[in-house]
Amino acid sequence: MIRQETGWVPLIWRAIRRRGLLGRCVILALLICFSGNHHHQVQGLALGGGNKGGSSEQHLPVGIDDVLLKSSAAVAGIQEADVARRILKQRSNRSRPRQLPPEKMISKRASVKEPEITEDWSKDGKRPTVVPQKSTKTTCAIDLPYESAVTALKVYHVKHTHLVMPRKYVVEDKERYPKEWQGIDLSRTVYDMKWWLRHVQQRPDRVAQLNQLGFVWERLQPEWNLILEALITYRTLHDDLLVPSKFVVPFGDAEWSRATWGLSLGKAVYRIRGRGDFLKGHKGEKRRRQLNAIGFVWCVQEHRFDIFCNALRLYVINEATGHASRKTGALKIPSQFVVPETKDWPQHLWNYPLGAKCTAVRQKELYVKGSPERLRILADIGFHAGGNDSLSWLEVVHAAAVYSQMHHRNLDVPQSFVVPAPPRKSSSDSKGSSESETCVVGSDDAWPWPEYLWGFPLGQRLRDIRVKGYYLGGKSASVRRRQLDALGFNWKPKMGRRGPKQ
Repeated sequence: MIRQETGWVPLIWRAIRRRGLLGRCVILALLICFSGNHHHQVQGLALGGGNKGGSSEQHLPVGIDDVLLKSSAAVAGIQEADVARRILKQRSNRSRPRQLPPEKMISKRASVKEPEITEDWSKDGKRPTVVPQKSTKTTCAIDLPYESAVTALKVYHVKHTHLVMPRKYVVEDKERYPKEWQGIDLSRTVYDMKWWLRHVQQRPDRVAQLNQLGFVWERLQPEWNLILEALITYRTLHDDLLVPSKFVVPFGDAEWSRATWGLSLGKAVYRIRGRGDFLKGHKGEKRRRQLNAIGFVWCVQEHRFDIFCNALRLYVINEATGHASRKTGALKIPSQFVVPETKDWPQHLWNYPLGAKCTAVRQKELYVKGSPERLRILADIGFHAGGNDSLSWLEVVHAAAVYSQMHHRNLDVPQSFVVPAPPRKSSSDSKGSSESETCVVGSDDAWPWPEYLWGFPLGQRLRDIRVKGYYLGGKSASVRRRQLDALGFNWKPKMGRRGPKQ
C-alpha cells in the first residue's frame, strides 16, 4: 500500500538501475528523506494516504512537522537530480553531430547527384555489366610502356606527318590509338623530362627510333626557356614586346622555333605581368634581369605614355625648326595631325596619330587619369590640357589686351586688322656682295607685340566673337565676356566702318 500511494519503491528501483551522477544524486536524496525515526515516517505516510488496520486519529498529533520537513527535503533533492540530468544531457548532445529531420534528410539525399552509369546486358539477359561514364579529366601516362607510347606516336605521325603536337593533345580516336591511351594527353606525356628519364635516357636505340619519327627534342626543357626564346623571336620580328593577349605562336612558321609552335605567348606575358608567374623562388631575380635585358614591357600604359611624350618633344623640335619665326610657347597640335614619314621623325613613330592622342588625353584623360605626376610631365613639355580652343582664346585675349592698352582701353578693332611685325631693313656686307639679310629696326624689346602674335588676325577673331559667338560657349562663356568687357570691347560698333587706309 505504501509503495502504491507514495511511489518510493519504484523511485528507488529506478535510481538503482540508473548509472552515473544522476543515480547517485537520487539515492542520496532518498537516504536523507528516510533518515531519522522510522516510526514517524510511517505515521506521516499514513496521514497522506491512509493505513489499513490503523486509526488516523492516533497519528495526527505526532510528528506532522517532521514529516513535512523531510518530504520537502526529498522534493528538493529530486529537483536537484533533475537539473543534473538535464545538464548531463546537454553536454552529451554537444559532441553529437546535428541530425536533420527525416523529410530534410530525404530531400538532401535527392539533391546529391550520383554518378551516371549505364547497364550493358549480356546476350543471355542474366548478367548485367555496369559501365561507368567516361571521365573528362585528362591525365599524364608516364607509367605506360614505351612500346605503347611509340605506337601512339606512330599513329599521330601517320595522321599529321610530324610530331609537332599542340601543347595539349588528348587522344580520342578509339580505332587507331591503343586502348590504354584513350583520354590521355599524349603531348603532355611524351614531351616531359620525366618520361625521357624513365624510357629514353641512355638508350641509343630508342633515341634513333624517335629521330626517325621527327621527335622535337627542343620541347624537353623548362617552359621558361621556351617562353624566353619566343619573346626574343617576337622582338626580332616586331621591334617591341607589346604582345597581344591572344597571340599564339603560329604552326609551320619557319621564323619561329619548332619547340615554340602553338605556345600561347600572349597569355604567358599576361601572367608574368599580372601574377608574377615564373618569377618566384630563387630564380626569380635572374629571370627578371633576363626580361629587362630584352626590353620586356612591365606596364603597357606607362610604355605608351612614354611614346606619347617622346612624340610631343619631337613635335616641339620639328615645329620650332620649320617655323623659327614663331615661338608659340605652348603646343597647339591639330586634331588630325599624323606623324609623317620623314627623316625628322624616327621610323617607329611614323603614322603615329599624335593629334588624336592629344584629343583623347584632353577629353578622356587618356594616360593621365588619376596621375597628377603625368600631368606635370606634360605641362613641362608644353602640353596644355585645356585644348586648342583655350589656347586660341588665350591668344585672342593677349592680343586684345595689347591693343586695348595701346588705344586707351578702347577695343574697337577694325575687321581687317592683323598684328604687325616690327619693321625691318636690308643690309649688305662691306665687300659689296649681292647677298643681303634683314634685321629689325631698333630693339625687339621696344616692339609691343610679342613674336608669337605676329600676323595674328585680331580683327577677324573679334568679329567672329561679336557676330557668330565664337569662344563664348560652354561653362567659361560668362568669364570670357567679363574679360572682354574689362578690355573695353565694343559689342555694337557703328555700321559701315572701314579699316585704316594703307
